[in-house]
Amino acid sequence: MNRIVSALVLLFFALSSARAKASESSGDAYSDLMLKRVSIVALLANPDKFNDKVVFVDGILHNVFEDDTLYLNREMADSLIKTNGIGLHYNEKNLKLIPASKSGGTKIDRNYFNNKLCAVRGTFKADSHTLEDISIVWEDSIVVKKH
Repeated sequence: MNRIVSALVLLFFALSSARAKASESSGDAYSDLMLKRVSIVALLANPDKFNDKVVFVDGILHNVFEDDTLYLNREMADSLIKTNGIGLHYNEKNLKLIPASKSGGTKIDRNYFNNKLCAVRGTFKADSHTLEDISIVWEDSIVVKKH
């Protein structure tokens, strides 16, 4: 009887571990987003604290000619007030866009995110107030819905 109970307990833990690993891979980007999320205000107020660290930052994304900036809010974005914004430098080779396509299946490019509330993942550089090596742009309405 003890052997059966021990075997069932062992089987339970093995299945639980396998299930956790499977859900880890599907939720990695979202978990990473929640763990490293920082506000633009925090970055600008304490740049040295976040220097060379990978962070997710929310803001209004401008992705137009000579203005790759993540702004604090829409008013700052509309007025192009960069003192309350973070410059953006993309890693085009590894860039992941979420969502990757529109409902009709049309593939999305970076222009889709222009002037939208987004979360952006990159390495913060305190000296230039920029996010370097940006690898994820996530439309924030998706993040809000997942909560």
